[in-house]
Amino acid sequence: MTKANKLSKSAVSRYGADMDLQCVSICDAINSLPRVETNSSCCGHGKESFFVAIDTESVKNLVPILKIIENRRGWAIQAVWASVGEFVYFVLWGPVGAFRDANRIAEEITEAIEKKVHAAG
Repeated sequence: MTKANKLSKSAVSRYGADMDLQCVSICDAINSLPRVETNSSCCGHGKESFFVAIDTESVKNLVPILKIIENRRGWAIQAVWASVGEFVYFVLWGPVGAFRDANRIAEEITEAIEKKVHAAG
């Protein structure tokens, strides 16, 4: 791993040393949404789909993400039933190798939050 590909100490403290570097910005952005928390992710390593698993009590909390990915090819949010524990969680899916697009989505989530805070302000 090159120096540029290593996680920062703060990212390691938030997500653990096994976190994919390509997932940090989108997980940070998603975790900044009210009542939303990521619980796992994988960049797919250029071989499989990009994904972020998300916990929230209401799909309404995901509306900012849904609006951003609405017209993006290959991006979707799926509801998943976990029979063990009987709860629903959500998965944000992205296309294979969608690292740059994930960063753009993260930037747009952050901008949407900043606009909402500024408008309330």
